[in-house]
This record gives sequence, C-alpha cells and structure tokens, in this order.
Amino acid sequence: MNAKTRTYRSKAGRYIRGLISEAVEGWVLAALGGALALSVLTYLGLLWDGLTVEARWVFAFSLLLGVLLVIQTFTLRDFRTGVVAGAGLRRVYQGAHVPNIKDYDIADDSNFFFLGISAKHFVYDDEFRAKLIEINRRSCRIRFLLLLPKGRSMKRRAADEGADVDTWIRHITDSSKELLILGDSMSGTKIEIRFYDYYPVWRLIASSGGGMYVSYFLQNKRGKESPHLLLGNDGIDDLYLAFMRQYEETWERYSIDARDWLTHHGP
Repeated sequence: MNAKTRTYRSKAGRYIRGLISEAVEGWVLAALGGALALSVLTYLGLLWDGLTVEARWVFAFSLLLGVLLVIQTFTLRDFRTGVVAGAGLRRVYQGAHVPNIKDYDIADDSNFFFLGISAKHFVYDDEFRAKLIEINRRSCRIRFLLLLPKGRSMKRRAADEGADVDTWIRHITDSSKELLILGDSMSGTKIEIRFYDYYPVWRLIASSGGGMYVSYFLQNKRGKESPHLLLGNDGIDDLYLAFMRQYEETWERYSIDARDWLTHHGP
C-alpha cells in the first residue's frame, strides 16, 4: 500500500467516524426528546377530560410552540454544524483537554509543518523526534518556522508573557541547533528551519496528509495554554488551506534561513 492510498484511507476513516458520531448524537437526542414528550402527553392525557375548553386551547398552543422551538433548535444546530464542518473545523480543545505532544495526530507519510516561537517542548521529546525520523525516512519534507532570536517581535512577545529575553534567545537558538543536528543525521531530505520576525499570533502544527492544530497566543499565556483548534484537510475552501497560504507566504517572503543566521549572529 503506497503513501497516497494510506492517506486517502485515513481521511475516509475520519470522515466516516464523524458521520457515525453525528448520527449517534442525533438519535440519542431524538430518543430522549421523544421519551420526554411521550411521558408529558401521557400524563396530560389522563387529565384531558378534566380540563376546561380554555385550558385545552392553552395546552394545544403550548404544545405547538414547543414543537416549533424544537424544530428551530435542530435546524439552527444543523446550520451551525454545516458551517463549521464546511470551514474544516473538527474540534476545539480548551483547558485540561488541550492535547499534549503525544496526542497530536501527525501523519508519518506526509509533509510536516510547524509555526511557533521555539518548539522547545517538541524538540527534546523522544516520540516527536522518532516521528520526524519516520517522516524523513518516507522522503517527506519537514519544515519549522521559528521566531527570530534577538528580533523586536521576539522581545515584544517575551515581555507580554513576562519572560526573560535572554532565556528566550537561548531556547530558540538551542532548539534550532538541535533540529539542525537531528536533520544532519538523517539521510536524504534534511530538516528545514527559517526564522520570521513579526509578532506571533498563531502556532501551527500540521501534516499535509492529516489535520492541523492551531493555537493562538493570548496575553500572558503560552501557546499550549490557549485553546486549540483541530482543522481537517478535506476541501478546497477550508481553514486548513487558508493557514497554509499564510505559512507558505511567510516561508517564501518573510523569513530567513536559520542555519545562516546562527552562523553569523548566533551566541
């Protein structure tokens, strides 16, 4: 089975699981609503003969209004679900549910992309390093966009997080060197690293054959402490492609080679 076949099967599997999840959720809600409505109608039916004409009209109107509200609720829910699904948003993680490194679903048979500040939590993780080695073994591209050490944008973001600037410079340069060393030990395609110098807003972790995890840098919070969005790579107009356009634009036009910078400006 080649890499493209595995990618298509993986996408099909995720799509089918999503449909099953939606169907199960819909049937559960319908069953609960039906059981509740049946209980109420049965109870009120026993009292129907004792109701006055006015009370019966009030009951009938209330029942009709309830039915209309239920229909509207499900219609809006389906509309919102359709809009979100059309945009490629699969899930939102917050608080304790924010994924750890081992939880990221990164395909090992497709290109890998990272956009962030230093990647220090990833670089020294054994499972993540093993994943990069496997991606390289399959001749796929590995790219990192990290924040320029000593740049004005880095200093601004460090101040926003209340962090020490010199510590950040060390983290970024150490991570970059570690990635370059790992890449140099690989055969074939090496790990590519570039530095960008604009204020960081998003952190992206993605693979072309899988999903993309997006977190945004909030005031006084690190990327991993902010809500995470899981985007699917399923269509031609989804958020995944929008973020990838930004990534490619930054890579091509607004970044510099990390190896060259470290050679001439590194500590």
